[in-house]
Amino acid sequence: MERRKRARRTGDYRPKRDGRVVSAWLAGIAGLVMVAGLVFAVAQHPLVSARSEVGLDVGAAVPALTLGSTTGSRISLSAYKGKKVILFFYEGAGCGPCQEQLVELENTLTWIGSDGGEVLAASTDTPAVSMSLAKQLRLRFPILFDTEGRMGSAFGVFDLAGGMNMGAVDRHSIFVINTRGKVSWKRISLNQMHVPVVDVLSALKSAS
Repeated sequence: MERRKRARRTGDYRPKRDGRVVSAWLAGIAGLVMVAGLVFAVAQHPLVSARSEVGLDVGAAVPALTLGSTTGSRISLSAYKGKKVILFFYEGAGCGPCQEQLVELENTLTWIGSDGGEVLAASTDTPAVSMSLAKQLRLRFPILFDTEGRMGSAFGVFDLAGGMNMGAVDRHSIFVINTRGKVSWKRISLNQMHVPVVDVLSALKSAS
């Protein structure tokens, strides 16, 4: 005690610091910095901030575009007015999850038809690749040749960040179009790369 008093008088006294307290204090500061950085990154990430904003709005009229197809004829969405349509955009023949989604839609085509629905798919693949895939998977519905991404751009799903990183392609998404030619439901699946077909059938049934 006397030594501390002398040290204070001479200016040489340095109080001892508890190492554990200092370590805990530093760890707390580091944790706050990490949390702040994470919050900033999430706020800036386009997939998180814009996820609910992407895709043509529900209630919007579908674009009157005409594209070639695997049926050999040119197809326009306007020709489907009065019918319900399931429109599936996929990333290409080299995308495994996309092929699985195509097969699911093919396997439920009878149920879709019984509810007054039609199925269309669209891809930026070349016509030759789409024709080959349609034959390989024995698809009974058309694949539209969206080679320039015009249809995908009109629906707001062309070249979005995410998916299989296959470049500037239409991203994995499904739209249900009602009999009035308007979007009644949509599901953009950038990460899961799958839309449950039961959800699609339910949305189709609710469309009018």
